[in-house]
Amino acid sequence: MRRGSGNTEREGREAEPVSGKGDKPAAVKTQEAADVVNDLRRLFKAIQEHSKAILRKTGLSGPQVWALTILGAEPELSPG
Repeated sequence: MRRGSGNTEREGREAEPVSGKGDKPAAVKTQEAADVVNDLRRLFKAIQEHSKAILRKTGLSGPQVWALTILGAEPELSPG
């Protein structure tokens, strides 16, 4: 799968801010993106740590606990 935009003139260059009302400078957008990526990294790490704790405590993986939770909450469902 090709990842480029198809516009060879623009590929390889940083996006230039478009002037207009409400536009943020590129540095602000870059920092906001970095903040979002960092938040996602911390979220995934917390989920991973929680899953490991559940595995140690119960011997079940996160998806197994999730499936059992759904089966317990929905009486019409069965594991078979």
